[in-house]
Amino acid sequence: MALAAASACFAGGITSAQAAQPAAVPGGAHQYLNSVTGKCLDVRGESQYTNAVIQQFDCKRALNQQFVSQFTGADTTTRLQPRHSGKCVSAHGNWAGSLATQQFCGGGTLERWELVDVGGGAVVMKNASTGLCLDDAGAGGGSRREVRQHVCNHGGTQAWFRLPA
Repeated sequence: MALAAASACFAGGITSAQAAQPAAVPGGAHQYLNSVTGKCLDVRGESQYTNAVIQQFDCKRALNQQFVSQFTGADTTTRLQPRHSGKCVSAHGNWAGSLATQQFCGGGTLERWELVDVGGGAVVMKNASTGLCLDDAGAGGGSRREVRQHVCNHGGTQAWFRLPA
């Protein structure tokens, strides 16, 4: 029900005037629902391994779809840690099109994300090192699609609803 309500709420889209405010990050775990595809951020195959791909998948409330936000203390950025592994969501490269993967948390900037409020209850996840945003650039709605970094445009494929897990 919450997923359907979030998708319906976002149907109006995001305006550029709404983009740019850092989002408050409440404690606890959250699921991240893509505003276009209706799929959730997910660690592929519930993998515990380093370099496991971050993808979008049907929302099922499993621990590999629940992410704990940990403030880094350096600035307004946060680490996103999948509950099932305790690792960190990290940019796997410094270029547009590079994957997001889970890595051991080491405190580097590739694992730090600024959650930017884009209105309608959605955020974009902007990497502190690359300045790029998590995106489902293919946006066809299929499952097991890799989430990659792209130039931030705050468009629907970069907007994720943060829902209590």
